[in-house]
Amino acid sequence: MRPIYEKPADRANQLAVIKILEGKYAGVKFEETEMLCPVDFQVKRDGKLSSIVEIKCRSYDSAAFKDYLISSHKIRQAAAMAKHQGIKFILVVKWLDRIVRIEITDDTLSQSRLGSGGRTDRNDSQDTEECYYIPLSLFETVHVY
Repeated sequence: MRPIYEKPADRANQLAVIKILEGKYAGVKFEETEMLCPVDFQVKRDGKLSSIVEIKCRSYDSAAFKDYLISSHKIRQAAAMAKHQGIKFILVVKWLDRIVRIEITDDTLSQSRLGSGGRTDRNDSQDTEECYYIPLSLFETVHVY
């Protein structure tokens, strides 16, 4: 079984992002999902499920890379989950300088490239896998620090 790398501080960072998003998008309520769910939150509007959200918090500025790298397995799993429920799948990334969002659709993925990628600093061979490289130009800025 693989180790679980998510720590309580990671969830606290995500919740800080949620507070900003709730202030920006009136009338929505974010609900945490269970540990190991493909996404971090589900979003309800007027009590009805409207989308699922994956939040990633990064410790560098958004200008550090031209693409955002994310596991293709995670994206496909969450996209299938959203499609099955007839809702949107939103990816939110918090950088040191801004928070961005993108709705993951077939069009989004067709503008992204697939390649190998991941982390090498944890000495975990399964941290390197097939990933989507999503151009940062496709993301919408929702908050600037």
